Amino acid sequence: MPETISIEEFIERLHNNEIILEDMKPVVLGLYCYRQMSDKLEYYMNQVLLNRQYDENLQITANTTEDSSNASTIKLEIDEDIRIEYRDIDKRQYNDEYPIIKEFTQDYLGYFIEPYNLYSEIHSKLNRGQEIYKDITNALNNITRELIHYTELSDSIEEVDENQDKLNIFQDINLKIFEDKKEILYNIIQNIGQLDFNMKDDKIVIENYEYLADYFSKRIRESSEHYTPQSISNIIADIVAPHIKENTQLYDPALGTGSTIIEILKKAGNFTENILPSLSTYQNSIDIYMYGNEINQSTYNQAIMNMIIHNVPYNNIHFNNTDTISHPQEHKQTYDIITTDLPLYRTYPGDVKKLSEDKRYKDYPITKRSMDYLFILDMLYNLKDDGIIVTTVHPRTLFTEGSELKIRKQLLENNLIDAVIKLPRINLSLPLEPSLLIIKKKRQTRDILFIDASEEREKRRKYQISPESIQKILETYHNRQEINKYSRNVSLEEIKEYNCNLTPKIYVTTYEETKIDIKAITSRFHKIREELRKNDEELKEYFKDKENIFQL
Repeated sequence: MPETISIEEFIERLHNNEIILEDMKPVVLGLYCYRQMSDKLEYYMNQVLLNRQYDENLQITANTTEDSSNASTIKLEIDEDIRIEYRDIDKRQYNDEYPIIKEFTQDYLGYFIEPYNLYSEIHSKLNRGQEIYKDITNALNNITRELIHYTELSDSIEEVDENQDKLNIFQDINLKIFEDKKEILYNIIQNIGQLDFNMKDDKIVIENYEYLADYFSKRIRESSEHYTPQSISNIIADIVAPHIKENTQLYDPALGTGSTIIEILKKAGNFTENILPSLSTYQNSIDIYMYGNEINQSTYNQAIMNMIIHNVPYNNIHFNNTDTISHPQEHKQTYDIITTDLPLYRTYPGDVKKLSEDKRYKDYPITKRSMDYLFILDMLYNLKDDGIIVTTVHPRTLFTEGSELKIRKQLLENNLIDAVIKLPRINLSLPLEPSLLIIKKKRQTRDILFIDASEEREKRRKYQISPESIQKILETYHNRQEINKYSRNVSLEEIKEYNCNLTPKIYVTTYEETKIDIKAITSRFHKIREELRKNDEELKEYFKDKENIFQL
């Protein structure tokens, strides 16, 4: 059996091939997700079949109707002395029971993988020197067809785009690039097979996936995918943590890969502790229902993979592959928490006149250049009265004039802006320092808290925010502390004096004050002037002597 390798060793081996990172990323992340899904299902089914920990009679129940009393129950006739693993189940031998096994697994995990399509089976074939190119292609296609419940994620929206493609989380795995380089593909499959996948405690599995996703995102600068640094996701998650409760409704209008949602789930202690410990405790955390829109198909697929990797139950996920601004859809509910990391500041590409009658925007003077505010107003419209919005914004969103200034004034007059936090530049692909804009409908004060944390990056790792700096930001926000050269609570009247500019540096002076000693400067001035007078007299005497010499 091949020895286990670390994630660092795995990445080192990725460098030793001819495939560029842009093509390598979907292959590696997709195959990693495939192995996690496969090992998860195999581990779970082995608990049922091999250890018999759920039912000593091996009875498996699947709800074939909404009425649980009409559930189908089967019994696998296996001798007590026989220990059978899922990978060894013969579909023909259990022909009558197999559809119920499949339905039961789909209801629990949200997907199904045939025993012959397990990653462990393909990995074993590879180790035996067998050709697996067709096997891996067929396995990915078959798994896509069996993602039954993950193709029904849009039930949070009253109208769903009929043209929306069926979910295929593996569609970006372009195996054709390996047709003449199968050895590279097989090395990737072999190396993923050698990573530590401990299904009893999958913390290392999740951490390795996050490490890989972070690795690729930081190195693919020109990618259309917008990358959210983990430290920003951590700050956002901690800010909204006090608003998490049972049945929390969470919304992200620019979902990306869902990294911020994952961090919020971690703060709530949800879904990430271990994998399938038992049927009764798998979903024992508080329920958080996640809603989100993502316009990019590939990024949307990665968001679903991210949820699968982190063991988020499919019935808590309600994501849509759609454009939040151009294709407004009627939400069935408002939300407790709305967070997003807005993409680069840009103009609206569509016809803004069509949005003027949209109930989200009809009370605001929107224009094509108001892209950030189109998202902000969408979030505000869908926020519960006691909810919270935390979004990143481009620096110029805080100070530009014209229609954006008018929108800022309206938000300020309605006492909706709670705080603005300027962060350091930590995203290598963005040459700017982003800010966090925090909005609440119900506030206890009319003052706005400004925090300038733009210098809070790590000294040794320039593009990281240290845990201590993150904690300082959070304590300052939650306690609304005023710290010299760092944070201030500012009145609406003072903000109006600066024409509703929300740039923190205006209100938080970060430069060091220099004390001026007027007496010392005056004394020095007189001393220098006296020295100049003496020099002038000496020069006059010098030239007077020279004139006398020439006259002789």
